[in-house]
Amino acid sequence: METVVAVPLPPPNQAEMDELRMQSVERAAMTSSHFNQMTYEQLAQFHAQQEAMAKRMEDESSRQFAMAKAMEKNRLEQEESRAILLRQQEKLVRQQNELKRAMAEQARVSEAHQEMLRQASDAMRQQNYKVEELNQKVRRDSERWGLFAEATNQRSPFSSEQAAPTSPWVYNSSA
Repeated sequence: METVVAVPLPPPNQAEMDELRMQSVERAAMTSSHFNQMTYEQLAQFHAQQEAMAKRMEDESSRQFAMAKAMEKNRLEQEESRAILLRQQEKLVRQQNELKRAMAEQARVSEAHQEMLRQASDAMRQQNYKVEELNQKVRRDSERWGLFAEATNQRSPFSSEQAAPTSPWVYNSSA
């Protein structure tokens, strides 16, 4: 800042006074013009900054809107995916339950078959015991009847050359 020192001068005449006034008015006009120019430049700079800021805000708003739209689309896709996955999961649970039922039915049928096989095995075992018993009885009877019973046992009841004897006392002439 400049320091202004006032030096008293001799009183001027009217022409000098007019000249001094004119210089003072010119200086004030120049200062005012310079001030107006600075104000205009500052306002222009302020408006440029405001426009740039408004553009950035508009761009940011557009970007946020696009992001919000993309997020909404993503959310909808996720909901759709969740719904599809839920349906698939329910389908898999149904299939698993059907398989469990089928396996349980197969186990039940298998158990019934095992029981039938066990019963058949028991019946065959009993028949085997009966056959064995009958074989024992036939052997005892064979021993009792001796050679006669043995000869009868060796003959085939279905021989094509002769009919089966109805009695051991029947005479066969071809023999």
